[in-house]
Amino acid sequence: MDNKDIDLEAFAKQVAEDTAAKIAMKQAEQKAAEEAQAKAAQEAEEAKALEAESIKSVVNSGVESGVEKLMADVEAKMSEKDASLTEVMETFRSELEEKQAEIKAMQESKKSFAGRSGTGDLSKFGKEFLNARLLGAITKKGYDTDFSRDLFEKAGAVGDPAGGAAPFAGKLDQITSQTFIDEVSYAQQLGGLFPELAVSSAATVLPMTREPQAASWTSGGSDGTELEVESGDNEYRVENVVVNAYRLLCGTYVLNDTDEQLVVSLLPQLSAQLAKAHAKAIDNAILFGNTGANSKGLVGSGADNGYAPANGLVGVHATAAADVDGFATPEELAKIRSGMGAYGTNTSDLAIIVPSDQYYDMIHADGFADVTDVGNNLATKITGEVGSIFGIKVVVSDQLPVRAANGAAGIMVNTTNFVRPRLGGVNFETEYSVVNQRTNLVATQSVGFNRLVPDAKSARLFKYGAS
Repeated sequence: MDNKDIDLEAFAKQVAEDTAAKIAMKQAEQKAAEEAQAKAAQEAEEAKALEAESIKSVVNSGVESGVEKLMADVEAKMSEKDASLTEVMETFRSELEEKQAEIKAMQESKKSFAGRSGTGDLSKFGKEFLNARLLGAITKKGYDTDFSRDLFEKAGAVGDPAGGAAPFAGKLDQITSQTFIDEVSYAQQLGGLFPELAVSSAATVLPMTREPQAASWTSGGSDGTELEVESGDNEYRVENVVVNAYRLLCGTYVLNDTDEQLVVSLLPQLSAQLAKAHAKAIDNAILFGNTGANSKGLVGSGADNGYAPANGLVGVHATAAADVDGFATPEELAKIRSGMGAYGTNTSDLAIIVPSDQYYDMIHADGFADVTDVGNNLATKITGEVGSIFGIKVVVSDQLPVRAANGAAGIMVNTTNFVRPRLGGVNFETEYSVVNQRTNLVATQSVGFNRLVPDAKSARLFKYGAS
């Protein structure tokens, strides 16, 4: 072939394209190799991190399970009858002090910062603010503690809540007071049965009116007898009843050498025990009265195995004979209800309060429905209701003595004729004892229990056996 037949321009272009293709292929191969190497390195790092996280998780799981078991043991000890905070702290002091860091870490890990909105809904954290208030009272730091500051952040609080600045002024005291009152209600067996009345003084006068006679049909004028009360020929008038609220106090103490973080660990148990102590005192006053304030309960207190109707607000349902081996049958309960007159007409207003042995007898009676039939709702939990019989709620009280010597078995009561006056909220106060080197913590509130209309038919004490 003659050189003059060669297209030099086309040949040069072909050589250039081939060279560019080779260079591009070389670069692609190099880039692929680099990417493969980087990917391998990344996968190695991820595997290493995953292995480390797995090891950390196993370690943390072991630590948390140990801490959780320790806290569960503390809580169980605090839940025992007549438990003493100081004794429990001394029992677990070494373990709690040893695991302070783990306890704090566990508490921090359970915090949720979701749903924060400016000032935050502080009421959602009522129990925790109650604990913060107790801690502040014990340490005399108020809300200026690490626990409180973390809580404010958790609640989404903005501003100076610890200093009480707007919009927090008055809110925290109100929230913590109501939270404690709610905790007391949950621990009660009887208190939730009766309506609560807010009063403005320790002794409050309430106007009351009795049931009037029916109006008269007449073609002439009034003979002046129409406005008479149902129970007699007394003139119909507005009467006054005085309801009283009495100071209720419960306290504990914390020794000087108790570490603040140790107190933080026990705050849930501490608040629960204070609430339970108040609940027991209120239920006891509803049954037996407050002897220190000379107030009466339903059955009163006396030497007769706890029952002293003459000192209480109940009337006694008479039986022909007391059969201490039997129990109040449904037929007998119907007689008790009929003997209450107008107070027994509405079953939703009635409650039957019994000791444990009477309850165990009643559950086998015809007409008894347990909570699985009537519904396990919030009201049931608050009042201590365990079931119903003929639509009347049945409440068990462990403060009523079993098999009383006089054969008494329980009480049927119209709850609307009784009221629980409340003066203000709950106060938490502390006092430092130099002699004992400890800080005394006291929770107080003013409450009471009163009958509105002085009618013994509104509450009836019944006995074992049928008439």
